[in-house]
Amino acid sequence: MTLAVDYRHALSEDRAIVFHIDGNYRSKALRNLASTTSAAFYLDGYSLWNPSISYESSRWSVSAYVDNVFDAHAISSLNSLTPAVANRQRSIFIARPITAGLRFNMKFGEGK
Repeated sequence: MTLAVDYRHALSEDRAIVFHIDGNYRSKALRNLASTTSAAFYLDGYSLWNPSISYESSRWSVSAYVDNVFDAHAISSLNSLTPAVANRQRSIFIARPITAGLRFNMKFGEGK
C-alpha cells in the first residue's frame, strides 16, 4: 500500500511552501522461491516514510528531505538460486538507511 500527501501554502502569486510525505507498507510475505530443496519462509512486513519541505517559486525550488525517516531495517526482496546452479547462494536486498539531503531544481526556457 502506498500513500502520498502534499500540503501547499501559498506565500504569494508565484511562491509557496510545500509540505510532503509519502510512505509505503508491505505486510509479512511468504517466500518459497519455487525451490523443491529449501523450506518456505517469511519476510517481515515493514513501512517506509519520506517527508520533505520545499520552498517553490515559478523558476526554482529548494527542498529538504529525509528518506526512511524512521530508519526501518527492511528486507525488500530476496533471490535464491537452486543448489545445482550456485551452491544455495542468496541475494538479499535491503532498504536504504535513513538518508537526508537537499534538492535544488531550476526551470529553463520559455515555460516558466
